[in-house]
Amino acid sequence: MAQSIDRELIEQPRLALLYQISREISSRLDIDELLPRLLQVTLDSIQGHSGSIIVLDEQGRPRHGALLLNGAFHPAPAQLLAVILEHGLAGWVVRTGETAYVPDTAVDARWYRQPETSQRDTRSAIVAPLLGRQRIVGVMSIGRLDVQAFHLDDVALTAAIAAQAGIAVENAQLFAAQRRERDFSNHLREVARTVNGTLELNQVLPLVLEQLSSVIDYDSASILLRDGDQLRVAAVHGFADPAAVMALSFDALAGLAGRVLRERHSVVVDDVQRSDEWLISEVPEIHTIHAWIGAPLIVKDDVLGLLSVDSRRPGAYAPEDGEVVASFAEQAAVAVLNARRYADSERRSSGLRALAATAQAINGAFDLNEVLRLVIVHAQEWLGMEAASLALVEGDRLVFKQAAGPVADNLRGVSIQVGSGSIAGWVAEHNEPIIVPDVRVDPRFFGGVDARTGFTTRALACVPVRLHNRPIGVIQVLNPASGRFDDDTLNLLDSLASLAGTAIIQAQRIDELRAAENRFSGLFEDSLDPILITNLEGVVTDANRRASEFFGFERAEMIGMRVNNLHGVRTNSLESGRYTPLLGGDAIRYQTDITPRVGKEVPVEVHAKLIVRGDEKFIHWIHHDLSERVALEELRNDLMSMIIHDLRSPLGNIMSSLDILRSTLPGNDEMLNSLLSIAGRAASRLSRLVDSLLDLRRLESGDLRLNRVAVNTVALLGEAVEQVQPTAEAKGIHLLTTVPVVPPIVALDVDLIRRVIINLLDNAVKYTPRSGTITSGLKWAPDQLTVSVRDTGPGIPAGEHQRIFDKFARVQREASAKGLGLGLAFCKLAVEAHGGRIWADSELERGAIFSFTLPIVAPEDIAP
Repeated sequence: MAQSIDRELIEQPRLALLYQISREISSRLDIDELLPRLLQVTLDSIQGHSGSIIVLDEQGRPRHGALLLNGAFHPAPAQLLAVILEHGLAGWVVRTGETAYVPDTAVDARWYRQPETSQRDTRSAIVAPLLGRQRIVGVMSIGRLDVQAFHLDDVALTAAIAAQAGIAVENAQLFAAQRRERDFSNHLREVARTVNGTLELNQVLPLVLEQLSSVIDYDSASILLRDGDQLRVAAVHGFADPAAVMALSFDALAGLAGRVLRERHSVVVDDVQRSDEWLISEVPEIHTIHAWIGAPLIVKDDVLGLLSVDSRRPGAYAPEDGEVVASFAEQAAVAVLNARRYADSERRSSGLRALAATAQAINGAFDLNEVLRLVIVHAQEWLGMEAASLALVEGDRLVFKQAAGPVADNLRGVSIQVGSGSIAGWVAEHNEPIIVPDVRVDPRFFGGVDARTGFTTRALACVPVRLHNRPIGVIQVLNPASGRFDDDTLNLLDSLASLAGTAIIQAQRIDELRAAENRFSGLFEDSLDPILITNLEGVVTDANRRASEFFGFERAEMIGMRVNNLHGVRTNSLESGRYTPLLGGDAIRYQTDITPRVGKEVPVEVHAKLIVRGDEKFIHWIHHDLSERVALEELRNDLMSMIIHDLRSPLGNIMSSLDILRSTLPGNDEMLNSLLSIAGRAASRLSRLVDSLLDLRRLESGDLRLNRVAVNTVALLGEAVEQVQPTAEAKGIHLLTTVPVVPPIVALDVDLIRRVIINLLDNAVKYTPRSGTITSGLKWAPDQLTVSVRDTGPGIPAGEHQRIFDKFARVQREASAKGLGLGLAFCKLAVEAHGGRIWADSELERGAIFSFTLPIVAPEDIAP
């Protein structure tokens, strides 16, 4: 029957022995060396037959141990010692903290007996706790084969040795912990150095596992990386067939691995064979694995994968081992992140280099078909595809213009409907890129092209080619060589499509430019007018055939001549005077005289305009021969002179006769007075027309001298309105006038300006429909007077606003009012003779506003 023994005084010889044992065990800091020596010394001191020492961790689980049976140490005592601790007397001692002496183990229920053992069982035993500084760090058992084989002094000595051993074990544990921490730090630094110095995953991950083996005792380990819902093995260590394990993948959401990824912290399992979460896989060692640690690879909030550590011994790992593995998992996660960033950077760099190469290639091609071919060839090559194609939108169909791959020739020219019925048509309709990993499960896939060409499409990516965000075509790449599309495929393909869109438009514009240049060349050579082209310095760079004939020089002779040597430019610089607008892009027109090499002087009208070709600027000079126009103008002037002189005398007689009739006939005959008024107004109008024709000639020649007098301009406007009042009333037109409260007094030629205002009002009455409105008005500022006439007529086209002030110019429109086209020309010359300006503002169907300004000349400033 066991009894609890208090410590007793030890005889002097045994104190010396205890001192000697204490010195020996305290000098040993390696626990694997300490435990066997401590057990051997204790057995020798009290003549024990067998014994054991169990060292506990902070959770009271066996961490280290030594077992001596029949004079030999047991090679793998961990499992047996764990059972003894759980079911035997050792566990009772640990729980109570007391030394126990069992004289006869056969009658003590606390004693654990090994089942079916062939060895003789221990019959008497001493079991003592190893007392540390703050807790029980272990338990030591000493046994003999005889009943009641120990004395009380043996018990006391064993308890004393155990007390000393507890301190020694604790010291050894502290030393081991420090050494482990130092080794762990060294290995972790080595891992960090490796991670920071290596960007290839196939190199760095095996090194992480190799370094981990120096701080954690494992049989096998692996690193698995997450790929969507799958975990793919990326590195292994300790497996019999590494290649077979590397080919495996696992469900990332299932089993212990899924638990680690969900909980985002390390998990330590004593025996996975007893866990419902352990999943059977094709790993050869799967049934021999017991203890297991799984730690997630986490960077920020992203779980990249799992670090798995396996042991064939149940309970081989403690929670602190999980922390160690988690630390290595952090380094592995950094390695994975760095490698992925590096791979992404390399992929982007490779893509940019390929894109730059593509841009360089297609920028050097100006033929549209060649541009399309280069785009497709580059797309197939640097994206690693079996085939690629490019189709352009033509109406409501997609027409394949270029293709690369096994059946490229069979695909060119094939067309499909834009919209539903095909993936390419869907992309063109919706203007969205798409990746289809398996076309067999996509209802939009149209197999007709495959059937027609004999090609088999398995997977495809398709992006729209856009112009101003409008799809003008699509690019397709089919069947990636790697079996799957990379994450950057759409981005790279979209960049290529943007490049292709620009290149296509550029090639089309070059084709259009070539066609335009051909048309220009034809027009240039076949023009009936002489045309010169000069640089901005006025040096001739080209001349057409008619110019050579007109100027009397061969084309080669004119090249290099200055334009002022060929006609009266009258300046050596095109950067000053009337030519300045040319350099700003405005066209100019003027008349001059040409003296050909042979023949007399020829009047011409010159049209000059700046033209730009690439980076070069030129001036385009068109010379229109005015000889016939000048001759016709002279004939017209002669005719006008004849008409003026032949009309003035009879017209004067008519007006005099009407005055005599008006004074001699009775004034109470309303009909007669009305007829005389109508005839008088018609005669006055005809007289003004004749005077305008005469004054028009004088104004053109500069022979008309202005008779300036101070005049109330409001009264002058009223007189003009009164003159046209009867004609306006006859058409039901309303005449309105807006004038300032204080009438401005201006020095001007009253007769000329009155006729200008009457002409503008007459013109407005002509073109204003019945029941319309004409508004005349005055505005004045300190330096000028502005007169305006607004009508509600059909308006004037934008291109006619200046031309209508030319002699004999009329706006061509159906059912327009008839006239000679001299009234506005007279107005322009009369206003300009006063130093003013006249213009028209109008939009079709919105009426017209004719305005002119006159500088305000004070009466005292009028020359006598």
